[in-house]
Amino acid sequence: MTEVGEHAAEGERQIKSPLVIGVGASLAALDSIERFFAKLTLGADQAIVLALQHHDAFDEARLRQIVQSSSGGRLSDPGHGHPIEGGTIYLCPPATIITIQGGRFAIRKAEQASGERAAIDSFLVSLAEERAEKSIGVILSGTGGDGTLGTATLKDRGGLAIAERVASETSDAFNANTPAAIADYVLPPEDIPEHIQVYARRLRRLEEKQGVDEVPAAAASSLFKDGPAPSVADDHSKPNTVILTDHVERLESELRATRERLQVTIEELEGANEELKSSSEVYQSLNEELQSANEELKTSREELQSVNEELTTVNGELAHRVQELTRASSDLKNFLESTQIATVFLDNDLRVMTFTPAITQVLHLVETDAGRPISHIKARVPIEELYDDVRRVLRTLASAERELNAPDDGKRYIARVLPYRRVDNFIAGVVITFIDVTAITRAEEQQRLLLAELQHRVRNTLGVVRSIARRSAETSSTVEEYASHLDGRLNAFARTQALVTRDPHGGVDLEYLVVEELLAYDAREGEQMRVSGPKVRFQPKAAETFALAIHELATNALKYGALSQPSGRIEVSWRIDESTAPAQLMFEWREHGGPQVPPPPRKGFGTELLERTLAFELKGQTRMAFNSGGLQCMIAIPLSKGSFHTPSLAN
Repeated sequence: MTEVGEHAAEGERQIKSPLVIGVGASLAALDSIERFFAKLTLGADQAIVLALQHHDAFDEARLRQIVQSSSGGRLSDPGHGHPIEGGTIYLCPPATIITIQGGRFAIRKAEQASGERAAIDSFLVSLAEERAEKSIGVILSGTGGDGTLGTATLKDRGGLAIAERVASETSDAFNANTPAAIADYVLPPEDIPEHIQVYARRLRRLEEKQGVDEVPAAAASSLFKDGPAPSVADDHSKPNTVILTDHVERLESELRATRERLQVTIEELEGANEELKSSSEVYQSLNEELQSANEELKTSREELQSVNEELTTVNGELAHRVQELTRASSDLKNFLESTQIATVFLDNDLRVMTFTPAITQVLHLVETDAGRPISHIKARVPIEELYDDVRRVLRTLASAERELNAPDDGKRYIARVLPYRRVDNFIAGVVITFIDVTAITRAEEQQRLLLAELQHRVRNTLGVVRSIARRSAETSSTVEEYASHLDGRLNAFARTQALVTRDPHGGVDLEYLVVEELLAYDAREGEQMRVSGPKVRFQPKAAETFALAIHELATNALKYGALSQPSGRIEVSWRIDESTAPAQLMFEWREHGGPQVPPPPRKGFGTELLERTLAFELKGQTRMAFNSGGLQCMIAIPLSKGSFHTPSLAN
């Protein structure tokens, strides 16, 4: 075989030699390894060597599963002295240092500790020295400083160095001790495979171009190596001479075509030059006309300058007037919006000109309704009643006023119609304002109701006082006894009125009635009295009657019963008995530790109140027992809305 054939065969072997891609990674960043191999497509002329920083937690099965997810590559373990084959992914074994020597693996056992081996730098340095620009190094995250030396060597020898971009890294986090600081590219793991393939395609195109250019050079070297070129008749040199002749003829053909294109271009340029000459004469004529027009423009400019000065003066005055008008318009707009008065402006044809934002509470108006007749606008009040007033205002120029009620929500408005006058005193329409007087009207109604309620309460109070005074007089034998009874009962009634006025609509709590009355007689809570029972609230009228009953029981206890002795005590309790229809309030008054109370010889005010008044006004039933330990009183009152306020009780 000739030397040309030997060179061709050697070039073919170089092309078939796989492109080696060294990948340095850490098992602590399996996510980066998985993202890289998920996007990787390995060609038959490419090989990957995965150099790892091995740690104690080494999940080899998981790693192999991630690596095998790539497309087009088979997984293999490298062996000492084995050649590197294309389409293969080599997984470096743990605790070893792997390098490349003469296109084969060189493996030796690592003597350093796990974090001090520099396994990635060792492989990338040998790869750069072995393959130069035909080498690629990839450094994934988590390797620390391991890989920095290899990256620098790759760049120095013309290879490609790519480092992973970590999302948490900032611009000031890079330093000279990390591969990312000196790599050619810093990319996310999933974008690195694409850059590898782009670089591989460029290498293949360069190799193909070099192969084409080396054929004539090899032929010439073979022809003239040992002397003058042999003749065409020489059978051994004929193929190389033909190749060289064909190459020369192709170059001559391309040269002739280029010469013809240049000749055509020269002719076109000469024609264009002639056209430019004729155009120059036209342009010269136009220039003279332009000079004449320029002189006229100068004269006109002076006139325009004079007019411009006048316009500037007028424009300044106009701008000042516009500024004043804008300020006045803004003041008026802010005033109308701040007053919260619903106002609508209508022209003489009763079309909407403008309105305030508050008008939307009365009329369904939006900005696009300007120019629409007011009769086309839906209103919350019977605005039709205003049409006659509007026509009368336009005719007489006198204001009109009317009260309108909104049927939906019951609001009341006072609608006032005034003529709309322009600056020149021309009547351009009407102004309708709607003043919400609902709160005022309701306040007046509430005041009337409160006055009626007050009158009713005063009459009732005077009636109760008269009844107390009359009954106290009938059951008292002396003036002193009458004054004492009347004073105590009026005080009890006053205390009840105080409880009623605290919350006129919320009712009176039964516990407050009992405690307030007993505390008025200095009964010590917890020692002399104990009060218990569920939450029960009386209506005001029922509370007045029941408070007088409690007062009579407390007065009797103070004079004759438990409160007359230091050791005496009173137990007051109540419950709801739902076994009856309707349910009943069962109120029990029980005295202990007092003197024996004999039955009264006659029925006084207190007895009649407990037995007759409670029965008449509250439908109650009273039972009293005069035991040796003290008085026991049981009162049963049916639950009704007229007597009780508690919703859950008063059915």
